[in-house]
Amino acid sequence: MEGLVELNCSSCPKLTSIPNIVGLQRLYCSSCPKLTSIPNIVGLQRLYCSYCPNLTSIPNIVGLRELDCSSCFNITEIPNIVGLQELYCPCCSNLTSIPNIAGLQSLICSSCHELTEIPNIVGLQYLNCSYCPNIKKIPNIVGLPILDCSECGLTEIPNIAGLRRLRCFNCPELTSIPNIVGLQELICSYCPNVTEIPNIVGLQRLDCSKCPNLTSIPNIVGLLILTCSRCPNLTSIPNIVGLQILYCHECIRLTEIPNIAGLQRLDCSSCFNITEIPNIVGLQVLYCSDCRLLTEIPDIVGLMRWRYSRCPFLEDDNITKVVYIQRWIRSKMKIRNFNVRLALVRAIHPDLLNICMSYYSAF
Repeated sequence: MEGLVELNCSSCPKLTSIPNIVGLQRLYCSSCPKLTSIPNIVGLQRLYCSYCPNLTSIPNIVGLRELDCSSCFNITEIPNIVGLQELYCPCCSNLTSIPNIAGLQSLICSSCHELTEIPNIVGLQYLNCSYCPNIKKIPNIVGLPILDCSECGLTEIPNIAGLRRLRCFNCPELTSIPNIVGLQELICSYCPNVTEIPNIVGLQRLDCSKCPNLTSIPNIVGLLILTCSRCPNLTSIPNIVGLQILYCHECIRLTEIPNIAGLQRLDCSSCFNITEIPNIVGLQVLYCSDCRLLTEIPDIVGLMRWRYSRCPFLEDDNITKVVYIQRWIRSKMKIRNFNVRLALVRAIHPDLLNICMSYYSAF
């Protein structure tokens, strides 16, 4: 096998060993249930040995750049491999520790239930330690841009300078979110003990849905997407200039929707205490079904899609329905012929045919 640079022997159920091939650069030996060991191959750069249930250890291969040993249930430790850049070891149920590997850039160690600690790896660019219930603390890794620590036993998250994306959903012990300057995306949904969101300068996307103790949301300059659905104690939403998408359905204590100019999508379904929808310039999509006190929907120019079923005070508002059918025809079909329009109305809502005839001039 002299000169061989790549070997793929994955999914070989009877394979028990691999020869030490000098000069081999890439080795794929995943899903080999009888494989118990891997030789220390000099010069190997990439090793993929996931789903090898009888593999008990990983060799310390100097110069190895990428290691994928995910779902190797009998591995208890990872060697400190000099030069390793990417480490994938999720679902290693007996893994208890990860070394501080100098130069490591990407670490995915999710669903490692025995893992209790993450080292402070200088220069790390991506860390995913989600679904590790025994991890109670995240190190303050300066310059880390992406962190996913969802469904961990965390009580706090450090204020990591340079962090851009933070996912920490379903952390029941988490009580606060740090005000991380420059953070662009924050997903902190399903955090029952979070009571407030900091006013994070530069934040573009915020998902804080299903946070039962959240009572308010700050007016975050530059926020583009806000999802705050199923927050039963949320009473108001600020008028955030530049917001494009707002999902606030099932916020039962919410009483009004702000008139956010330029908002494109709004879902306020099942907000039982909302009585009106503002005439939002630029709104294209509106979902407001099951808003039981809603009495009126304005004639919003440019609205392309809407749903407002189970709104009892709107059920008999035939004029509103006709206006929206007309708007749909105009915006989507651009049809001038009246007979064609009439056929479309008949197809969309047959019981409104006579009403539409009464409003012939509106066509």
